Amino acid sequence: CVFTENMAAGILVSRSGTQAVLRDSTISWTFGGFNETGMTAVGLSVQTGASVAASGLLAQDNDGPGLYSVSVGSNLSCADCTLRSNRFAGAVATAGGALEIEGSEIADTLQSDNLGGGVGVFAAQQWDDDPPSLVVRDSSIVDNLVAGAWLAGAGSYELAGNRISSSASIPHGSTDRCGDGVYAAGTAAWDGSEGLLLEGNALSDNQGGGLFLDNAHAQLSSNSWTDNDPDLWVQGAACLSPPDDWAEAPEAEICPEWNRPVCDLEFVLN
Repeated sequence: CVFTENMAAGILVSRSGTQAVLRDSTISWTFGGFNETGMTAVGLSVQTGASVAASGLLAQDNDGPGLYSVSVGSNLSCADCTLRSNRFAGAVATAGGALEIEGSEIADTLQSDNLGGGVGVFAAQQWDDDPPSLVVRDSSIVDNLVAGAWLAGAGSYELAGNRISSSASIPHGSTDRCGDGVYAAGTAAWDGSEGLLLEGNALSDNQGGGLFLDNAHAQLSSNSWTDNDPDLWVQGAACLSPPDDWAEAPEAEICPEWNRPVCDLEFVLN
């Protein structure tokens, strides 16, 4: 199927008990309406406890994220998918939503006129919302702007076997900033079910840090690091006793002052 040039959502799947399967389809050129603040568009939106399994999906050139999972009980899985040239993020999980991406490409995300951004994957606990769940495996996250993955707050975040490369910095005043492979703020180290785990990823050629931990922890295992600036940057109180596994990054700045600027993002869909 082809879903193109629709307003607000190419496909919207909603309410507990609703299940949908999407195969070998395209969602493109979904646009926001009325130029309202916060108004954007989503390729595939799953909410309020619905469940979607997608495979072979192409989501590209949408005004907002290609994929969006929001609210407790919502589950969105995407295998062998291509998320390209969407705005704000290739994929978003927030407010208790669960998102699983495997064997996919997330590339060339642009900034949204209303929301900014420009990240491959965005997952965050915002305000008093429930924490999200994100799994990205065996995928390519390349050529995004602010970060390949932008993660914040409590939640379950697993990145395993991915290529996370070539995030580009963005202009900010008289300087450029961001461009991290993975940016994490306020996350805990992985405990088997919650926190942040990076395992077997190749982090390379990011104009910011390969991994930027902003008052955050993570468990690192068997990642490779090449030509990031630097490979690992850690700032804030969480780095006072750095775990031994952080030493796997060859070029690291551990526990500097709070002097590396961050890119704060929020995602609110009207």
